[in-house]
Amino acid sequence: MKFGVFIERDREGNYVSSVAELPGCHAKARSIDAVMTKILDAVDTYLDVENHDNEPLYELVDIKVIDVPKKEIDLAAFR
Repeated sequence: MKFGVFIERDREGNYVSSVAELPGCHAKARSIDAVMTKILDAVDTYLDVENHDNEPLYELVDIKVIDVPKKEIDLAAFR
């Protein structure tokens, strides 16, 4: 089976991975190699516990990148 894995880096420099088709299936590590090892284990555990037929709950269709303009915030309005 193939799954889409998102890999992000948090503010502390850790890599965080998520499996798009398996809600709640995440892993965190200090390197990409380590996070990939951990996410493979997480997927295996997820399928054993949550999904007895070993089929994805969702299908990853596409990933889009959007550009959202930065907004100026008037901090005086919050005082």
